Amino acid sequence: MNLKCICDTTPFALGALATACLLALPFSAAQAATIPVTNCNESGAGSLRDAVANAASGDVIDLRQTNCNEIELNGQAINITQKDLELRGPGPFRLALNADTKSAVLNHSGSGTLKVFGLSIELGRNENGGCIYSNGQVNLERSEVRHCQANNDGGGIYSKYDTTLINTSILRNKANNSGGGVAVEGYSNLTLHRSKIVSNVAKGTAGGTRVGSQLIASYSLWQKNEAKDCGAASLSAPGMFGASKENYRHLILASTVSDNQATEGTGGVCNQYELDVVNSTFSGNKGQISALYSFQGENESTTLNLSNSTFAFNESTGANNRCAAILIPYYGTSSGYNKLNLDSNILANNTCNGAPGLDLDAQDVEEPVTGSHNLIARASGTMPSDTITADPKLAPLADNGGIRQTHALQAGSPAIDAGANPLGLRWDQRWGQPRTKGAQTDIGAYEY
Repeated sequence: MNLKCICDTTPFALGALATACLLALPFSAAQAATIPVTNCNESGAGSLRDAVANAASGDVIDLRQTNCNEIELNGQAINITQKDLELRGPGPFRLALNADTKSAVLNHSGSGTLKVFGLSIELGRNENGGCIYSNGQVNLERSEVRHCQANNDGGGIYSKYDTTLINTSILRNKANNSGGGVAVEGYSNLTLHRSKIVSNVAKGTAGGTRVGSQLIASYSLWQKNEAKDCGAASLSAPGMFGASKENYRHLILASTVSDNQATEGTGGVCNQYELDVVNSTFSGNKGQISALYSFQGENESTTLNLSNSTFAFNESTGANNRCAAILIPYYGTSSGYNKLNLDSNILANNTCNGAPGLDLDAQDVEEPVTGSHNLIARASGTMPSDTITADPKLAPLADNGGIRQTHALQAGSPAIDAGANPLGLRWDQRWGQPRTKGAQTDIGAYEY
């Protein structure tokens, strides 16, 4: 089985983080039959339902010649019993599969991979997986999943095994429990590349994405998602089928987490294991802990590595003694530990109940905080000795070129030529802009 690398072949040298060169199954199946959908009828000869019913595992259902913009289901999902199947459409703005809130759109009971290319999947409703439910893996490319609702988990998508989203948008979905946009079951992974998780809601945890095992995200966006806790995302401790947990770590690379909100917990990301945040921006998130909550579970350990990233203008609403943009707590009942490494990050301009607040609460980190070349305006705990505490002079979050919004450095910022590039990053967050200009790398995700 061939694998395809979907990221830049040389974006950085990360050693153990080589998994950031994301892998996804190719969308063309070898020796597969292609079955055309010739009309937009709900059922009958030439329909999507008929094509799926007559397909074998591994076949491709071709919807590119339908000459309509919508296929509306009549209250029954398209049942996909094949182990592997691909649906290939003309593009998400040209054809939508619409369940009119009467059922799920796609119900994949097979144990292999459901692939969707170039389609919008919308207005589904189901117990788990409002629009897409899969007993196996889900791969979506150049697609949208929108306006779906789950009575339990996975407002847009629920999968029992790995899910990969490439150039895909998960928009305005809702779950009554967890994973407003996407819920990936227990020991499975979520891979995002150039994808957007926007305006999803969960009444419980994880407004945007709930990940059971490992998250690998590059050039992606979590924005305006809401939940009771973990507004943007919830990342659990991995360990698939007894595999060594040392082989797993979450990665957020060149991505933006902005304007997410939690009513009672963390507005941005909740992390329960090893997490690397690289060349990324967390901004405008709101919750008791506004941006990032990294903690160890019972008898688990956590290491948080932040590199060349910016955490700014997040709004904490918690109690003043634990009111911070980033919190790394310690639970005395756990035999685990927590570690923190910081290299060339900006943590500044974050607030607590409307007043200047802690940018980082690291007072419970057991071992000395490691790293260098950071600008951290307010922190608890002992920071590396070369840490700058001055105002970084950040511009508002904006389109400064590249794929995702960033905070530009303004003229005279103390972050200019004061950072480092220990990971050998080729670009800053914007892709195509050198990570180092002038005498030295700048601090944060943006290079002046």
